[in-house]
Amino acid sequence: MLFSQTLGLIAAVAIILIYRKWFESGKHQILFILSSVFVFFPIIGIYAMIPAVFIVLDKRDKRVAACLAAVIICICVPLLCSFLPDIYLRINRKYVFMAGLPYMEFQDNIICMIPLFLAILSTLIIPFTKKVSLRFSVLSLTVAVVLLAAFTNWDSNFKAVLSMERAISYNDWNAILRLAKRHQEPTRVQVLYRNIALFQKGRLTEDMFKYPDGSASLRTRANIPVSYICAAPVLYYCGMVNSCDRLVMETSASFSKNIYFYKYQARNAMLRGEYELARKYITIVSRNWFQGKWVRRHLSLLDNPDAMKTDCEFSLLLALMRQDAGEYEAVEPLESMLLRNFSNLEYVNEQIYEWQMATLLSWKDSQKPVFCFFNRASLFPGSHVTTGIAEAIALFASMTGDTGLMGNLVDILSSQKTILRQFGNFSNSMNMTRDPQSEKAREQFKKQYGNTYWFYYYYNDISALL
Repeated sequence: MLFSQTLGLIAAVAIILIYRKWFESGKHQILFILSSVFVFFPIIGIYAMIPAVFIVLDKRDKRVAACLAAVIICICVPLLCSFLPDIYLRINRKYVFMAGLPYMEFQDNIICMIPLFLAILSTLIIPFTKKVSLRFSVLSLTVAVVLLAAFTNWDSNFKAVLSMERAISYNDWNAILRLAKRHQEPTRVQVLYRNIALFQKGRLTEDMFKYPDGSASLRTRANIPVSYICAAPVLYYCGMVNSCDRLVMETSASFSKNIYFYKYQARNAMLRGEYELARKYITIVSRNWFQGKWVRRHLSLLDNPDAMKTDCEFSLLLALMRQDAGEYEAVEPLESMLLRNFSNLEYVNEQIYEWQMATLLSWKDSQKPVFCFFNRASLFPGSHVTTGIAEAIALFASMTGDTGLMGNLVDILSSQKTILRQFGNFSNSMNMTRDPQSEKAREQFKKQYGNTYWFYYYYNDISALL
């Protein structure tokens, strides 16, 4: 948020410099105030009023008419913008004069307000000396940029989360997977986004344990709940559209409605078959000049709803919607909600089975996956078994000590005997290691088995999932 405030200050100073260079000596100051506020208020909010105050105080002949005109412009233009939804989309009319200010709910100090304080100070000293005021404006800008650099979150994981969210908005799953490989100690948000990408690529339980796993902190200045960061895309791409819709509506009511929320609401309505409601949301999104491609794609699906059944995104979500355990509460850990949603042991379809097994294996449940696995094997004899599931069932079957169960597993994995041989080698190594939980043993096993479920089961801490 400090970044957006600094951009507001930069824009305000730039408007003042434009005024000084081309409009100061003319007779169109009032027209300049009107046009600058009208053009820039929808973009930078209250910062657009700073140049207006600057110009009025900067005039040598501070006539009452000029001051009154500036006041009227600063009051009327924001109100006018709030009645023009094609131009101004992001704020409730009740809070129109707070546009551009940071949301203080996430902050434990007023550091984000410093650029605004500096901008106001730049204008208040104008009656004393013009030269000092210009220098102070430049100084204010410099201080704001230094503060931006000092308080910016330079954490690589945080940057990766932002890049992943951008990739999600474009359905660029390959980009997410490339980012997932770069960080050896990812946050839970990165792990969830990675799993979404793997599912979209059809390789969730095949590859999920081949990527780094972890629970590193995002290192944000404020303790922001995960639900505010990633709950909407996670719930949506897991087919929990009702929970996603509720979360989006509550969050937008607490803060502000924006394109991000409207797009989820539109797609949720489409998946539920509420096509007229979806069309209303898409119409709102279409008012944004940069959403043309997204709008055209979803309008074409609305005109032909049957096409959603074959669409690469919507076909998967329609299959997942058959499993929705209930509404998500923001206070509930997100991954606990996923476990609750996919805890039904009955086989429904392949999409739900993938998420079901991925979730159970992530939580290191050693009983339910065995039941789900053999239940599916009985329904579809000879069907392919993904690497992650095969490794997990080999481990869990050996833990039971049931030779009959192991015999059945060997028959099912007759075409994947390499996995069983690798598991035998892993078990022998574990039995021969004096202290398997030591850091030295962990590093040794990571070199040879770091891409397997066995390493995840014995060496990954899942306390962050609780």
